[in-house]
Amino acid sequence: MTISFATILHAVYVGLITGYLVALPTGPAGLESIRWTLTKGLKQGIFVAFGAVVADALDVVLINYGFLELLKIHIMIEVSFWLLFGGLVLFIGLRDMKRQKMHMTISPVKPKKTKPHQAFLTGFLFTITYPGVHLFWITFSSTIIRTWKASSATEGHIFTVAVLVGMFLGVVTINVLAHFGKKLTIPAFVKKIGEWVPFIIVLMGAGFIVTGVVIFIRHIMGLV
Repeated sequence: MTISFATILHAVYVGLITGYLVALPTGPAGLESIRWTLTKGLKQGIFVAFGAVVADALDVVLINYGFLELLKIHIMIEVSFWLLFGGLVLFIGLRDMKRQKMHMTISPVKPKKTKPHQAFLTGFLFTITYPGVHLFWITFSSTIIRTWKASSATEGHIFTVAVLVGMFLGVVTINVLAHFGKKLTIPAFVKKIGEWVPFIIVLMGAGFIVTGVVIFIRHIMGLV
């Protein structure tokens, strides 16, 4: 089936806008990319964002090519996802809180030993181990992407790629704003971001672990 240029263009711009808007409510990987931007530089933050988007792309491929039921195989798989991600996030948050001084002054810091692949891996692991991401893509794939693929498989693929690109652009925009906010030295806003991000990450990690435990307890009690 041949699709017109207008149809392709429509799938591209709708996908870009959708992905961009979806990325603006920053999740754990987005927060981590901002932290890297503020402490290690914009380039490192963008590498974290890129790693997160690659993990998203992998998720989309797996979900849309026969692995949709992965999390439904056994309740312990879902519990393991929550506990694994929660432990990872909690560890990173506590580590950063320990390193953070009482009066943090955000200034451009040249990454010394940090390499791009480390930033990329951080973003990738944050995303691939976060259960919420998998649940989001399962829902998104079974509703919106499915609707686009109903018209044409090619159109659905183009839309999906555009969504991923839009999400990456959204996170990059947030990081650029944080970076230039730092450069312009906006005292209250920038300092608060630097001070609160590790604390928020710790709360997220603890929340994910508690969620995993609650799901396990509900399973044991026969409530799920």
